[in-house]
Amino acid sequence: MTGQDLTEHSFPERGAKRGMADGAKAEKMEDAMTEGAETDEGHGRRAVREHLISRLEQAGFVRKRGVTLEAHEARMTVIAEKLSYMDPDKLAALADELIDLSGGKADWPSEVLIMHRAQVWQPRPLALNRALVSWLGSVEGPRAVLRGDLVEVYRFLRKYPRPPFEYEQRGITQEAEDNARGLRILADKRDRGASLTDAELRWEAAYLRDKVDALALVEAGQSKRGAA
Repeated sequence: MTGQDLTEHSFPERGAKRGMADGAKAEKMEDAMTEGAETDEGHGRRAVREHLISRLEQAGFVRKRGVTLEAHEARMTVIAEKLSYMDPDKLAALADELIDLSGGKADWPSEVLIMHRAQVWQPRPLALNRALVSWLGSVEGPRAVLRGDLVEVYRFLRKYPRPPFEYEQRGITQEAEDNARGLRILADKRDRGASLTDAELRWEAAYLRDKVDALALVEAGQSKRGAA
């Protein structure tokens, strides 16, 4: 399949519009957070400080021994920036959990722990996953389409916001082959008039949904490069 084929046939119109909308949304959210504004009512860095940082301070959390006040405040600023997408109720729940996990210790939890638990309570929006948007929006996106592992690359970047290492790419390739085989099995069952189970339908729907989202990001990247 050529680059022209990709442009003309691989990307549904709704996917293209969705990709451009996601890009605009990401820019809007990033601009708002950069300016320290609220992305929506009750959201933003101010909400993180109110519902998470202040809550932990009120619970008795103090900066670790040897950490200067300046370094501690810089760390709080980073945390507020990274979690500015979260809803107030999720921030409050995260604060309660971190208090429970402290085991009575007053030291601030590590940034790694905070970010990990935050992802459990409310995953970071895909529009703010710069690695995902950038990688699939680059020449790597069409390459993944041609290899047949676009969905698997998309899922990897959604989970790990960085490009895959070589050994991880081998796993992605294997997963793509397994998924392609699964899709063929479902297609064969349909051709034979057999009914698909609820689990099979859910798996297929999730795969196709991720494919549409991934293609939208690739197409948005192609449009951006074409306009440059």
